[in-house]
Amino acid sequence: MRPITLTMNAFGTYLEETTIPFEQFGTSGLVLITGDTGAGKTTIFDAISYALYGETSSGNKRRKPEMLRSDYADAKNKTYVSLTFEHQNEQYTITRSPAYFRDGYATKTAATVEMLLPDGTRLKTAKDIDGETKGGTILFPGKIRELLGISLEQFRQIAMLAQGDFLKLLHAETKEREKIFRTIFNTQIFFDLQEKISATYLDRKRRYESLRQGAEEQLGEIRLSEEETYEKKQPEAEECWERLKRNVKERRLEVLDEIIRDLKVVNAVDVAELKKLRAAEERMREHLTKLQDYDREKERQRRNQEDCEKFFQERERLTVQVQSAQEAYQQAAGIDQTPWIAEKDQIQKQLEIHGKLEMIRSNCKKSEADWKNKEAQIRQEKLSAEKMAEEKKKIIEQLKLWETLPIRQEQNRQRREQWKAQEEILKRLRYMQEEIYKKETELGKIRKRLLGELCRKDEANQKYNELDTKSRAHMAGIFAAELIDGSPCPVCGSISHPSPAGKVSGVPTAEEVKRAQKELERAKEACDHTQEQIQRTEAAVETEKNHLRQRLSELSKASWETKRFEEIADYLEQLTEKITNRIEELAKEHEELEKQKEKQEAWNAQLEMIEARQKGQEERQKQLQEDRERLLGKYLSDKSTLEVMEKQVTSAKEQLESQLTVCIKTLEKIRRDTEAAQKQYLASKELADKTEGQLRAAKEEGDRLQNLLEEQEKELFRLEILSGTEQEGERAEKEAFMKEACAQFHEAYEVYLLRSDKNAECVRKLEKREKELGQAETEFVQIRRIHAAANGNYKFETYIQGVYFDQIIAQANKRLTMMMHQQFELKRGEKTVGNRGLDLFVYDYRTAKNRDVRTLSGGESFVASLAMALGLSDIVQQHNGGVKLETMFIDEGFGSLDADTLEQAIRTLNQMSKGKCLIGIISHVEELRKRIDKKIYIHKTNQGSQAELVV
Repeated sequence: MRPITLTMNAFGTYLEETTIPFEQFGTSGLVLITGDTGAGKTTIFDAISYALYGETSSGNKRRKPEMLRSDYADAKNKTYVSLTFEHQNEQYTITRSPAYFRDGYATKTAATVEMLLPDGTRLKTAKDIDGETKGGTILFPGKIRELLGISLEQFRQIAMLAQGDFLKLLHAETKEREKIFRTIFNTQIFFDLQEKISATYLDRKRRYESLRQGAEEQLGEIRLSEEETYEKKQPEAEECWERLKRNVKERRLEVLDEIIRDLKVVNAVDVAELKKLRAAEERMREHLTKLQDYDREKERQRRNQEDCEKFFQERERLTVQVQSAQEAYQQAAGIDQTPWIAEKDQIQKQLEIHGKLEMIRSNCKKSEADWKNKEAQIRQEKLSAEKMAEEKKKIIEQLKLWETLPIRQEQNRQRREQWKAQEEILKRLRYMQEEIYKKETELGKIRKRLLGELCRKDEANQKYNELDTKSRAHMAGIFAAELIDGSPCPVCGSISHPSPAGKVSGVPTAEEVKRAQKELERAKEACDHTQEQIQRTEAAVETEKNHLRQRLSELSKASWETKRFEEIADYLEQLTEKITNRIEELAKEHEELEKQKEKQEAWNAQLEMIEARQKGQEERQKQLQEDRERLLGKYLSDKSTLEVMEKQVTSAKEQLESQLTVCIKTLEKIRRDTEAAQKQYLASKELADKTEGQLRAAKEEGDRLQNLLEEQEKELFRLEILSGTEQEGERAEKEAFMKEACAQFHEAYEVYLLRSDKNAECVRKLEKREKELGQAETEFVQIRRIHAAANGNYKFETYIQGVYFDQIIAQANKRLTMMMHQQFELKRGEKTVGNRGLDLFVYDYRTAKNRDVRTLSGGESFVASLAMALGLSDIVQQHNGGVKLETMFIDEGFGSLDADTLEQAIRTLNQMSKGKCLIGIISHVEELRKRIDKKIYIHKTNQGSQAELVV
């Protein structure tokens, strides 16, 4: 990376836009940055570091990005830094602005960043430029790290040697130096590996100890009988039992397999005994059940005999009761009801005459009321006819106001169709606009994809060149091996071969070179295809924009050829709003006209209804006149008939109704008495029949029980449960004895079952524990050895860092011995105990002894620190994929050197810059001003700093 131009505006001490053209200093040599104290020399370093990585470079006093805004700036000044740099013969420009507050504004100006690539692509997001990390892990490197190949911390160590950072590496303790190297050389992976090994070791140790403890606890759950021996049951099990008791008591896990075998033998004896107890208990319970069943059947036979006697006595009593009820029923059914029935019929005929008279009287009253009601209806109809005529007149006057409504509706319809046609045209234009937006968005994605393809092409090209170069070098080595002094070279013809090429290690095969060449060709084809796609898309977008401008010119009768696409979008947005509003207004007008039309139709319907009602009313009036005459005639007829029938009635209605009530009650009493006698007879007969059935069933059950008892007695005699001479008390004692025996068998069975189940469970768990414990012990022993190797007195990460440290010291000593006239040499301390091995000492050739680097004087410390920084820069570049930085900046420290040492330091830096390396130095030393021709003078003013170049 080589800076070309650096521009700062309202940044640090630089208020006005200040540009430093580094390209004028060439590609090599020393450049001195000098000036007043506090003028802003180090700010130049900060600006370069901030532009590339978004952070400053100022050692331990690094400022946050939001602190970079110039104190001289007002609200109009924008703070930004723009850096144009060259990398691998291509130029890049990155512009970055921090977040900051402006005077008079409450909101904070947001941070921005933009990067211009050589192909014209612009990256505008921090993720694309700076990458993305999560929990210290790089998820996406970003363009800057992808180009330079180093992180911000590595850049500060090898390209931006800031104030205070020189002595940090030189004077750091081992632990502090570990952290520095962990960041620079990315040894975090080895530290994480150590931590992971340690965590795995502790986890497996805990698991192994937990399994041992669990196995010991499981041994404690084994149940063994203390009061009995197994010799009585199985002599060969006694030895297992004795050995098992001893091993379990002592918790001897080393013979866990023997414990499991002995426990299985002992438990097998318990299981066999368990089966014997179970069989004995079942046999005793079977005998007890048979005896209890016999006693229960004897008791049932006794109760059956009692039931037979009870049913016989009940049957005799019910037979007498049935005969008495039958005689009462026959006597009640023989009473004569004829006289009462005849008197009832005669009274009912007299009451029928009274009923007809009442009906005729009611009809007469109704006829009179109907006639008078018709008279009232005729008067009401006349009033209703007068009201309808008045209402009809009002409706006709209202309808005259809406005669022009159809014309207004037609005009509204035509205007709506015209504006909707405009809306359809606008929709097509908006669709064209959206399609253009989509294609421009797609064009951006294709350009982003092209960036990735260009990177892959560069990687493939670099890989192919490396493989091809190594392959050619190898061919030269093979050819040179066949050269013989005095014999001419077949290539140049020389007979002298002073420096023949040697063989190269790690030479790629021809197939690898060919495969790399094919990958390069595929990458080039992909880039060409994407670039063609970009050109086609850009042409299509431009064509559609011209077509849209032409359609707009036709629509608005104005020229749109010179208008920007954003103006077209704004115009379409405004036109859309205008057309939408007009259509909405016409729609509201249409709704209002429709409402008026609905009212007009309602009035017309009401007019038709009134005319129909008038016609019906005339017919009703005529019909009412006819009904009135008819009802008047009916009323006069009913009145005449009523007068005739009233003269024919001789008996009072109340007297007839009283007599009828007496007859009905007498007949009802005779019926109830007969039915009650009948029910009593039937109920007695039904109860007698039921008792007879119960008596027969009881006799049948007695016969069945007698046969069952005889069979049970035979079974009890056969099984010798009974002998035939036992009394009731003796059978009860025998039953109690059998119950006690069952309880004893069951209690013994439960003891054996509990012990057997528990021991069987212990066998299963111990077998599982034995397997898990063996595996856990194997894993623990393995990880213990690995843990001792990785986390012992000399840790793995420290060893890796020590390799880098040796390389740094070797490179530093090359410059230190030259600058200090072979007086000093840096040496790494020997590893002793703990986490040591990164200590740094100085070997003094004058005393032939090692001493601590802190004993160096100020000037000696600066030279040693500079040598360490330059050595570190060499090693970092070597170990980061061949990273090559063409610019280095060194901030202060030369003022502590004597004239001779300063001369050696300048000579060393001059030798470094003779290649393609430009070294910038910040210093106040007057000797440097004389010795270095290329300078940047920084002047402090009341309005910020200014830069002056001397080339």
